[in-house]
Amino acid sequence: MATDGALGSRYILVEQIGAGGMGTVWRARHRDTGEIVAAKLLREGLAADRDLVLLFVQERNVMLNLRHPNIATVHEVVRVPPSIAIVMELIEGVALRQHCGRPNPARQVANWGRQTAEALAAAHAAGIVHRDIKPENVMLRPDGYIKVLDFGLARLITSELTNSNMMMGTLNYMAPEQVTDSRNVDARADVYSLGVMLYEALGGQVPYSGESLLEIFTRALEGRPVPLRELRPDVPPSLEALVARAMCADRAARYEDVRFAAGGSAVTAITNFRSDVRRLVEIDIATGRQASITPDLKWDVEAYDTAQDGTVIAYAVNEDGFSRVTLVDRARGQSTPVPGLPNGVLTGLKFSPDGNSLAISMSTAKSAGDVWAYDRGTS
Repeated sequence: MATDGALGSRYILVEQIGAGGMGTVWRARHRDTGEIVAAKLLREGLAADRDLVLLFVQERNVMLNLRHPNIATVHEVVRVPPSIAIVMELIEGVALRQHCGRPNPARQVANWGRQTAEALAAAHAAGIVHRDIKPENVMLRPDGYIKVLDFGLARLITSELTNSNMMMGTLNYMAPEQVTDSRNVDARADVYSLGVMLYEALGGQVPYSGESLLEIFTRALEGRPVPLRELRPDVPPSLEALVARAMCADRAARYEDVRFAAGGSAVTAITNFRSDVRRLVEIDIATGRQASITPDLKWDVEAYDTAQDGTVIAYAVNEDGFSRVTLVDRARGQSTPVPGLPNGVLTGLKFSPDGNSLAISMSTAKSAGDVWAYDRGTS
C-alpha cells in the first residue's frame, strides 16, 4: 500500500496515530508544502468492490467542496492500489468518547450537540447522510470546536458487512432502520444517532445495552430507555424531551432536522404538525416553551440557518423541485423572500459571521453549484 513511507506522489507517512475496523490513520506530510495532514488508509477488503469505491469517491467529491467549520476538511482521495486513502485535516484534540461514560454539564453537552448538528445539517443540505455518528467520530479541539469525521465511509462498511450478515459500526448508535432497511436511510438516521450520543453524554451511559446484538436491537425497537431525569435530575425537561424525540424508534416521529441555537439555550427544529404540514419552531431549553418561526408550510424545508446574534433566520423550501429562500426578522416578525434566485435546488445556506450576508449555493440547469451572496443591508 505504501512503500518507504510514501503515500502516492505527494505525501510522506510520518507515523501511525490510530487504527480501527476501517484501517489505519497516519500523520502525513505534503512533500512540497510541508503541511501536516491525517491520512486514513482503508483496509484492502473495504476497497475490493470497484462499484462501491466509485460510489464512495463520488460522495467524497461532494465533501471536497463542502466547507464547514465543524466538518473535518477533506483534501483529496489518493488511490494506493489495492486500496485508497483519504487525506484530510489533522484534528488536534480528543474524541468525545473520552467524555462519555460519565455525566457532563447540560450546557456543555448542548454546545457539543449544536456544533455537531450544524455539521450534519450542512452535509444533509448537500445530499450526504453520515450513517455512523458516534463519539469516536466526533472530535473536540482544545479551543472547544467540534469536528465531525468520516462522512461517506459508512456507505462502504455498511455494504460489506451487510453482505456478510454482520452489523456495521456500534449498534448502540444506529437508527433501527439502518438494521431493518439499510438501503432506505435518510437524514433522520443521523438525528437518531445524535440523540443517542447526547443521551450518553448527559446520562453517562448508552440508552440501550445488552449481552448480544439482538438484545440491544430489540430494546432499541421498543424505544423505552431509562428516562434521563432518573439518571440526571438536573437536566432541563425540555432538553430531555428533545433527546427523547430525536431517539424515537419510529423515524416518522423524530425531528427531521434539529439544531441547537447559539449558547445552547434554545433549539431550532423542523416539526411535523400534520402529515402535510411543516413548521420551523424554536424550543427554549430552560422552560420548554415553543415559538413558531414560520407559519404552516406545505413544502418541505430543505435547510435553515440562524445569524449568530439570533435576530434573523433564513430557511429554504422546495416548491415542486425549485428552492425558495425566505428571511425572518424575529424582532419585527417580518418574512422577506430573497429575490433574484434562479430556478434550482439548494445545496447550501449559510450566514456570514457578522450576519449581514447570506451565502446561497444552488444547483441549476446551467451550473452544479453556483453561490449567490445576498446582502441584507443593500439588497
